[in-house]
Amino acid sequence: MRRTGGILAAILIVGAIAAVPASGANAKPRAVVPSTSTIFGYIKDLTSFGYRRTGSKASLKAATYVRDSFRRFGLSEVHFQTARSYAWKVSDSSLSVDGIKRDSFPIAHAFMGGEQTGTFGTGPAGITAPIVDVGNGSASTFASKDVSGKVVMFDLRFLGLPADVFKAISKFTYDPDNTVQPGEVIPQPYISNIVDVVQRAMDGGAVGVVGVLADYFDSKYYFNEEYRKLQMDIPGMWVTRSEGDAIRAQLSVSPDAEAKLVMNGEREAAPARNVIGFLPGQSRTTLLISSHHDAVWDGAVEDGSGTSEVLALARYFGALKKKYRPMSLMFATMDSHFTGYQGHAAFLKKYVENAPEAERPRVNFAIEHIARHGYVDENGKLKMTNLPEIAGILENVGEKPLNVIRKVIPKYGLDRTVVLPATFFGVSLPTDASGAYQEAVPVVSLISGPIYLYDRQDTLDKVYKPHLRPMALAYKEMIARMSRMDPEDLPGDPPYKP
Repeated sequence: MRRTGGILAAILIVGAIAAVPASGANAKPRAVVPSTSTIFGYIKDLTSFGYRRTGSKASLKAATYVRDSFRRFGLSEVHFQTARSYAWKVSDSSLSVDGIKRDSFPIAHAFMGGEQTGTFGTGPAGITAPIVDVGNGSASTFASKDVSGKVVMFDLRFLGLPADVFKAISKFTYDPDNTVQPGEVIPQPYISNIVDVVQRAMDGGAVGVVGVLADYFDSKYYFNEEYRKLQMDIPGMWVTRSEGDAIRAQLSVSPDAEAKLVMNGEREAAPARNVIGFLPGQSRTTLLISSHHDAVWDGAVEDGSGTSEVLALARYFGALKKKYRPMSLMFATMDSHFTGYQGHAAFLKKYVENAPEAERPRVNFAIEHIARHGYVDENGKLKMTNLPEIAGILENVGEKPLNVIRKVIPKYGLDRTVVLPATFFGVSLPTDASGAYQEAVPVVSLISGPIYLYDRQDTLDKVYKPHLRPMALAYKEMIARMSRMDPEDLPGDPPYKP
């Protein structure tokens, strides 16, 4: 018994010594990237608030949650930055064709955009007009059709990016199991023909549009962004592919069939609240880590996942002493992603355009959409896989930081990831880092385009949990290693200029 007790005492003494905090010149910082369950917990919290639409109570709860987390993690000067944005709401809407009701969903931001506020609509009686089917809505098709005073029916098409092209232009591809098949096309639900087609319809005098979700699964709940290049002043409704087929079957029998559209609502000024915080480093040279916290549905992937990564990184770097941060860090989650990017514009004006050169961000590390891969099957159903969605890291940094990116992706097992030159997308990026990129701030911007991104099916089960902590670890290492570089090594290819 005495021997056992002696061993136990020795174990306790060793354990006590091991538990003493390290001190002295060789002490290592006590900081740990949060676990997968913790990061997923952030997403669960954000989705629990409800639909985080700009100006809503749920959006305020989300912004407050991020702000309070930043403060708890030790960030300084944590605050809201507000900008005037807009809340667009429909009170009633419907679509019928020759008296047959068609299942539909309003096209977001129809009737009223820009800086307009007030009520809008067709009135309770709606508008009734003949239907003109323009298919994919090409310029040549419109040139051959008289759409004046009519309702234009068109197919919404998503830009399909061939995986082979991704691989061909990529600076690095990590797909160790060869899951990306030759000839595979990756649909991007946020890059579509809506702006061009609706503008052609309005220019031709159309009184309304019906968009067939031709590349979508069997859901009508496609809630698009407000596109700044399009001021849509007519009503519009989304219908599923099968509903579109039924309407076209009607038109084949009754070419003069008429559509009745009812859409009434209001658009109010609403505050967009960016959340911003800082971690001072040994120099004023600053790196920016960002995402956006607003959403139109539950927004688990778009962009609870991105915001959760920003929180995880803020927690890690906030636990480091200042001496372990060679550069200063700025953390931000934006608002107004779906309502016109007014919050983003306000952020850029203050912290990029008008910032002292020494404090202007040297790189924007943006993170969006850590998603499970889903596809539309032959029956129009959404089918989920256990693979991550193919993700791109868009970058225009220098060769030294690019080498870091190339190393951390396989190191942390981020399969189905490609590193793409940001300049491939031209003057703007399909990511939240687009504004920074246009202001000549180099970017390292993660993005993926799962098919369900704008749908109410963007729920917790769509998050690709196996990548949550590895992504945080990869970004942690990218940020840490680049912060130790000479700032002159960070910029790479300049943004595209037309």
